[in-house]
Amino acid sequence: MAEKAPVDLDFEFREAPVRRLAGMPHKGEYQLIGSVFDKVKAWAESRDIAFENTIGIYYDNPSWTLFTSWLRSHACVELPEGVELSDEDRAAGLEELEVGGGMHLVALLRGGYEDLAKAYGYLCGTVLRRKGMFPSNACYEIYLTEPDPGASLEETMSNPNLRTEIYIPCAEMNCTVL
Repeated sequence: MAEKAPVDLDFEFREAPVRRLAGMPHKGEYQLIGSVFDKVKAWAESRDIAFENTIGIYYDNPSWTLFTSWLRSHACVELPEGVELSDEDRAAGLEELEVGGGMHLVALLRGGYEDLAKAYGYLCGTVLRRKGMFPSNACYEIYLTEPDPGASLEETMSNPNLRTEIYIPCAEMNCTVL
């Protein structure tokens, strides 16, 4: 019998398209990345860039990282075709990044950001492990709904109306027993 996910979550394995992003780095607790997203979205609006998605890239597992101040991430918007970063954009701290390409475990999380840790624990610790796979690169999230602009961090973390797609690049474990 399959173990039930601890949060409201649907998932599948599929090829993920390559996405070109403009983003700014964030270092520290992941739930405090919101102000960096605000800067990136303000930049896009100032350049009249009609971006399709806001995307967060998360490089470290908070459970395995000694200090939360060491956690690394990027707050990004997806760049439309033909949009390039200028030297001025780069001087302002924006970076061009790419995510996607290859096999991913893709999940739709329905609920607040407080459920993300449980979702990742289940997806990486149960689903990938049972398939003989592991996360092969940084995970990223596409925010299908945005938090209310005036909401507090606590309200955002527990908002049941949020929808987040979680992308976990994965590869098969190739282990040899000696």
